Amino acid sequence: MGKEYTLPGRRLREIRKMRDLTLAKVAEQLNCAPRTISRYERGEHQPDPETLRRLAEILDVSVDYLLGLTSDPESHKKERSPAPEEIDLKAPLREKTLADALLKISELIFELDLPDEIVVQLIRKAKEKFGLPEGVGHMAAHGPRKAGTLASLPPEIEKEDGNE
Repeated sequence: MGKEYTLPGRRLREIRKMRDLTLAKVAEQLNCAPRTISRYERGEHQPDPETLRRLAEILDVSVDYLLGLTSDPESHKKERSPAPEEIDLKAPLREKTLADALLKISELIFELDLPDEIVVQLIRKAKEKFGLPEGVGHMAAHGPRKAGTLASLPPEIEKEDGNE
């Protein structure tokens, strides 16, 4: 099975120089000859996937950057969104009050850009656990770095209470 990628040698050379690394230094870290790195940079040879991964690590860039799939050499350092199974959706229910639970939900919304269905589910569970104070129809909502806005409860939750 052949390689399914082509390393743009010019990009490898540019980032190596930008990182102030010599051919010899990179070759030493890869445990190969400097001419091997030179051949990668001239496009005469292509590194195998493991060598490509190690090159990215040495140069402190992503493999995607080396392959020309992104133009941002720092893209590998940016936070990734957690996978759904990594999100602790029970955290709001461990709070002591409805206000704290709603604040935790707003933090999750802000940090994770939760889909509406999950937000409704979280609010419903918080309402079931803590109940709503008498006469609640609207509430002020805000996140840790967002100004408050007046918002109604989601229609799905209002219907449950008969607050229409």
